Amino acid sequence: MENREVTKEITVNSMMDGFDLRREPWPWYKTFFMKVKWKYQDVEYWLRKKRQKWITGFPHEESWSFNHCHANYVIPRLKHMRDNFEGIPSEMFPDDYDHYKEWEMDEEERDLAHEKARRRWYDTLTKIIWTFDNWDNHKEPIYPEDYDHRQKMTEYADGSTGFEGLDDRSPDYTPQEEHDKKIDEGLQLFVKYYHNLWH
Repeated sequence: MENREVTKEITVNSMMDGFDLRREPWPWYKTFFMKVKWKYQDVEYWLRKKRQKWITGFPHEESWSFNHCHANYVIPRLKHMRDNFEGIPSEMFPDDYDHYKEWEMDEEERDLAHEKARRRWYDTLTKIIWTFDNWDNHKEPIYPEDYDHRQKMTEYADGSTGFEGLDDRSPDYTPQEEHDKKIDEGLQLFVKYYHNLWH
């Protein structure tokens, strides 16, 4: 990498603080103009979404962030299903359970098998719901107690800016990994039991 001429080096609390320092404050008339412009853009955007819904049946932003929109759609419906289901998928019963002969079984034994299957299906739906409810609630890594989050901001003569952390110790990413693993489990259950989501 070629050496660039450094014009300034300062310590900032975060990268965003560094960018805020570089930004010149707006005069009052520009602030007023921008507020009016943003209000106009809000109204224009609302009208555009209404037009898209009329033409294609949905605002197009729902396809740009499909995972978010899909999660918002399925969560209340899955919760209602979980709290009101009547049937139980056969996969919730043990492999050796014979549904064709269950009426020959002792009533107490049969009821116990159904209760266990019902509980298993309830727990499965709960895991799926948790996944859609938390898929974008990313967990922060665990930093050492005395970790220094500040950044060294370097400005160069060519107008570019570089940031480098002052503390080179690695945080513990275990919470993120556990969260992602739990999300993957719920998504796999959703796919596995998708055909059963009608009870």
